[in-house]
Amino acid sequence: MFQEIAFSLLTILLLTGFYEEMKQSELGLMIPDDIKGIDWETKEAPVDTELVQLRKFSEVVHHLYPPDIVDAYGYAIHILELSFAVAAASPTPPSDALLKIWIHFVSDRYVELLSERQPGSLIILAHYAVLLHRSEHYWYLEGVAEQIINIANALVPSEWSSWLDWPKTQILGGPIPPASR
Repeated sequence: MFQEIAFSLLTILLLTGFYEEMKQSELGLMIPDDIKGIDWETKEAPVDTELVQLRKFSEVVHHLYPPDIVDAYGYAIHILELSFAVAAASPTPPSDALLKIWIHFVSDRYVELLSERQPGSLIILAHYAVLLHRSEHYWYLEGVAEQIINIANALVPSEWSSWLDWPKTQILGGPIPPASR
């Protein structure tokens, strides 16, 4: 409960521009170490990433969609790559704040595409589910990744389904056939 309140406060402060002041105050002690000091909006994506297929996906959609969708997908992937890199670099399991940071930074346009069940947005969400799956030490995340991957598997058209292979393997231990449509 305390962490949820702290993250909500962090979100408000980020949105109102007081984040830097808060970090320097006693309230800065509430910020989990794994997200402290990271400028999520300007930090460069890591050169090496386990999200290789998602990077390839980003290159493919660049040629298929208008700029607003390319930007929404690209930024969501960028923040996801950063989240994976931060989690991998930490000697401890990721904080729940790190797990929620991606949701905080994805654009409104990405959320619209997700609500429209656009295949690209579902593919990116399936990759985010891998991070959640690796964090099931939080009881409230148990089974969430499986639900996300099953939803993505059911909604992503078969011609796009190969982009789900890596998250399926990570979450379910192997690829599963696409759901019949």
